[in-house]
Amino acid sequence: MKHFLSALALCAALAACKTNKQYNSAVDAANKSGQQSGQQTGYQSGYSAGNTDGQSSGYASGQTDGYNSGYATGNTDGYNSGYATGNTDGYANGTNDANAAHAGDYGNGFNAGVQTGYNLAGSVNGFINNFTSEFGGYGDQVAFVKFANGNPNYVVLTVSGAENYTAAFYIGDYVPGTEYWTSVNQSASAGNDTYWNLTDNGDGTYTCGGNCESYNGQYNTGMIFEKIQGATKDLSKARAFVEAASVEMTSNSLASQFGLSKERSVQVAKMAQAWNKLAGSRKVTDADADSFVQQLAGVSIQDMKNAETAMMQFGNQAPLNSVLDSAAKVNGTSSENMRAIMNQMFVFE
Repeated sequence: MKHFLSALALCAALAACKTNKQYNSAVDAANKSGQQSGQQTGYQSGYSAGNTDGQSSGYASGQTDGYNSGYATGNTDGYNSGYATGNTDGYANGTNDANAAHAGDYGNGFNAGVQTGYNLAGSVNGFINNFTSEFGGYGDQVAFVKFANGNPNYVVLTVSGAENYTAAFYIGDYVPGTEYWTSVNQSASAGNDTYWNLTDNGDGTYTCGGNCESYNGQYNTGMIFEKIQGATKDLSKARAFVEAASVEMTSNSLASQFGLSKERSVQVAKMAQAWNKLAGSRKVTDADADSFVQQLAGVSIQDMKNAETAMMQFGNQAPLNSVLDSAAKVNGTSSENMRAIMNQMFVFE
C-alpha cells in the first residue's frame, strides 16, 4: 500500500511537470506572437505618426527657408532693376523738363561768353607769334661785325625758331626789297659767303668753331668776327635784310603747313610783320584784330562768331562751312587748311 501511494505521487508529479512544461511553452509562444504583433502594430503606428509629423515639420521649415531666401534674392534683384530703370527714366525726364524750363538760358549764356570770352587782339598775337617764332623768324639781335680780312660789311644775326643759331651775313651789296635767299646766293657767288653756327665769345667777338659751316658747304675753323659801330645807312640796310629774311622764312612755313601759294604766303607773312610793327608801336585793339582777320580770311570776326554760335548752340554747321569756304577762296587753299589756320586764333571744332 505504501508503495502504491508512492507510485501514485510520482505519477502525479510527472503529470504536473508535463503540464508545467506545456504551460511554459504556451507562454513563450504567446509572448513571441504578442511581441511580433505589437512590434508590427507599433512600427506601423509609429511610422505613420512620425512620417506625418516629420513631413509637416520639414515642409514648414523648408517653406520658411525657401521663402526667406527667395524673397531676399527677389527683393535685391527687383530693387536694383527698378532703381536702374527708374534712374534712367528720371534722368531723362528731369533733363527734358530742365531744358524746357531753361531753353533760353543756354543761348543767353553762350552769347554772353562769345561776346566777352575772346581777347581778339591777343588771339591774333598768339596766332602770329606761333608761326613766326616756331618756323624760323629772326630775332632782334643784330650786330655789325668786321670779318678777319677787314671786310666790314657783315652782320651777325641770332636766329630763333625751330632752329636756333647765330650766323654772319654779308650785306655789303644788299639792295632793300631783294629776297633773302637771292641776296645770300648773290653774295656767295661774289665770294662773300654766309657762315652759320658762330660762337658768341661774350667779348665783342664771334668765333667760327668746329661746326661752323658756310653757305658753300665748307667747314671753317678759327675765323673771328669783331663787333664794329655800324653807320646809319648800314643799320637801315640790316633792318631791311632782317625783314626780308623773316618774311621768306615765315612764308615758306605757311606754304608748307597750310598749302598757301607762294604769292599768298608772302602776303600773309608781310601782314604778320606789319602787325608786329604795329604792336611794337602801340597797344593793338579789337578793331586792329578785325582788320587783320578781314585781310587774312576775307570775313569779319563777327561773321566767325555768328558761325560758331550757330554750330555750338544749334548744331548748324552750314554757316561755319560757308565762312571757311569763303576764306579758302581768298587764300587759294582748301577749307580744311583754313580751319587749321582759324583754329590757331579761335576754336572751330
